[in-house]
Amino acid sequence: MKRSTFILIGVLFFVLTGCGEMSTAQAVAGAQQTIVVASLVPTITPTPVPNEMVMVEKINLVLNDNKVVDDLSKAIDAHYQVMNIQFEPAGGMMIIFRMDVLCICVKNVNCCVPERTFVIIAHALKVLGRQFAENVPDTILETHVNCHNSDRLVGTVRVSWEELKQYIVDTHGGYQLGNSVETLYP
Repeated sequence: MKRSTFILIGVLFFVLTGCGEMSTAQAVAGAQQTIVVASLVPTITPTPVPNEMVMVEKINLVLNDNKVVDDLSKAIDAHYQVMNIQFEPAGGMMIIFRMDVLCICVKNVNCCVPERTFVIIAHALKVLGRQFAENVPDTILETHVNCHNSDRLVGTVRVSWEELKQYIVDTHGGYQLGNSVETLYP
């Protein structure tokens, strides 16, 4: 058994050496290239972060231009203003798109609720459309819209970024987006 194995290995060696013509110089060059490639440390390329302040300004312009919230709503309901946008990393990738929104009630002290704030922000993002959606990094998985009343967090609406993006670019409707929304209270 051992003898037949050695003979088989020897025959295989002769067959393989006759398959190609490679000089010793070529073999050495190939081995050196393999060693160089194997010794290179891969560089981590960070996901580009869009300018959050520009995004905040664009959303607030839409909120102030009566495209989403009209004067009647501003007179008796509430004012909405995006205070901050952040792309939060986890495991080296940005996966959460977080918006902090200030809601100021005009007449009713308890008018600020996370769901209403989310609807207002979703409508504003829809007005901005595809151009806004394309500026959000591809690694984003979730959107968190935090509703603040003064300095108090009222609650957070969490939704898949893909669902919100599809709503923004008009491939999903409001019912489909609404069914994927989750509200979290502090």
